[in-house]
Amino acid sequence: MKKINILHLYYDIANLSGDAGNMMAIKKALDEQKVNYSIDKLSLGDNIDFDKYDLVYLGHMNYEVQELVRDDILKYKRNLLDRIEDGMYFIATGNAYELFGKSINGKKALGLFKYESTKVKEIISDEEIQNTERLVSEAICYMKNFDYPIIGFYNHGNENNNKENILFDVEKGFGNDTTAKVEGIHKYHFYGTYLLGPLLIRNPFLLDKIIKDLLTDYNIPFKEVDSLDKIAYREYLRNFKIELK
Repeated sequence: MKKINILHLYYDIANLSGDAGNMMAIKKALDEQKVNYSIDKLSLGDNIDFDKYDLVYLGHMNYEVQELVRDDILKYKRNLLDRIEDGMYFIATGNAYELFGKSINGKKALGLFKYESTKVKEIISDEEIQNTERLVSEAICYMKNFDYPIIGFYNHGNENNNKENILFDVEKGFGNDTTAKVEGIHKYHFYGTYLLGPLLIRNPFLLDKIIKDLLTDYNIPFKEVDSLDKIAYREYLRNFKIELK
C-alpha cells in the first residue's frame, strides 16, 4: 500500500491560534483509516524537497514570522509551485494563505495566484465590528458541491483582492476583504483560507473530504468513521438554528 508522506511546514513558528490542531486532526483521520503514513516537521534553515510529499500543511502566524517565512519560502518557489500544479495537496490557513498570492504589502510573494494582500484600511460591513484594524468575526460559510456548512472564525489584519477559484461563500463573517462575501482559494488540490478554528478540528466533514480525495488518488479505500468531533459540529450548528439533512 502507498505510504502517504506529509509535511508540517514551519511547524515551530506558524502555529498562531492553535492551528497546529489541524495537523492533529489529519493524523487522527489517517490513524482511523489505518493507512501507512509519515509526518515530517521542517522549518527555517532546513533543506526542503517538496517532491517527497503528498500533503503539506502551513498554519497561521504573526506578521513578523510571516516575513521570515516569506523570505525563506521564496527559495523553494519553483519546486513548490510545480508540485502544487502536479496535484500535491496543500492546506494553508490564516495568513499563510497570503504567501501564495503576488505580493504582501508590496513585497513579493510566491505568485501562484493573482491576488495581492494589503493591510486593512477601512472596515465597511454590516458585521458587528470588534476591532477597527482587523477583520474579526465568527464565520459560517458554504462550499460549492459540499453539503456541510463550514464554521470557524476570522481574525486577520490584511485583506486581499482574490476573485477567482473561490473556496467559500460567506454567509456570516468577513470575506477576503471588508465587503466581500467570498473567501479563500481552491485550485488544483490547494486549499487556502483565512478561516481559523482550527479549521479541520471544527469541520470534520471537510477533513473527511480532503482525506478521502487524497486516498482515492492512490487507490486507497476510505471508510466513514463516526466521531465526537462530528457530534460537536452538529451541536454548534444548532446554536445557529442550522439542521443538517
